[in-house]
Amino acid sequence: MTYTNIASPYTTAGNPDANFNFNRHSWTLFNRDNPSMSKSQFKVALQQLQQAGVLDSSRGYANDPLKAEVLQGAHGMYSDQNPLGMFQGTEGNLGLRSYEAAKDADWKPRDIFDEIQSGRSGMVMGDRALTQYYNDLQIERDAAQAEKDTERDAAQIARDAEAATATATFRADLLTQQQSAATEQQRIQEEMAAQAARVKGSSPTGVGGAASIKGSRLSITESGGRKGTKRFARPTQYMNTLGMTSGGTGSAGKSPITP
Repeated sequence: MTYTNIASPYTTAGNPDANFNFNRHSWTLFNRDNPSMSKSQFKVALQQLQQAGVLDSSRGYANDPLKAEVLQGAHGMYSDQNPLGMFQGTEGNLGLRSYEAAKDADWKPRDIFDEIQSGRSGMVMGDRALTQYYNDLQIERDAAQAEKDTERDAAQIARDAEAATATATFRADLLTQQQSAATEQQRIQEEMAAQAARVKGSSPTGVGGAASIKGSRLSITESGGRKGTKRFARPTQYMNTLGMTSGGTGSAGKSPITP
């Protein structure tokens, strides 16, 4: 199918006497039928037809009056003053297909909209292109919100991890303190037990009781000069041996006889 656009009906194809594909009269007719479109849009449309190779090669591109009065100074599809000109649609504006083509060429939705709003191209965005633009804005907002949520979740996770680490450290320190206190308590108890054992095993000081005297072997000197050890059955025998009586002492070691 032969490529056509909004400028196609204004060629001189039907005029056998015309030496150019477009002349000054072409612009007059185009502007009459499309008063809202700029010279830049008309120029881009002509360039698109030339690029597509659909113009009569036996005729020139545009006559001098058209070039001087219309095309000269208009920003065509190769001008840096009309960066979206290369995406101009066949109807002379930026439709959905043109909008998507600009995005495929790394244009951001907001940049496309802002460039159209600047008016340099003369184009307007079609209804479907505008609908898609607002959808893209919502997608961007959703993505930005999702990123914020992810960052907030990551920050919360970091805070939770920090709190968990602090809690674990506190518990570990507390356990160490408890174990240290238990060890110290056990040491104190063992030391007290050892001290009690030493006190219990000590011998009492002083003279022994009757039980310690009973059955004791005493070293004495008997009459006649014999010295030895003699066991006494009763303490009274021991006392008599020593010359002691309940009434006093005598010279012969016997109790005095009462007349």
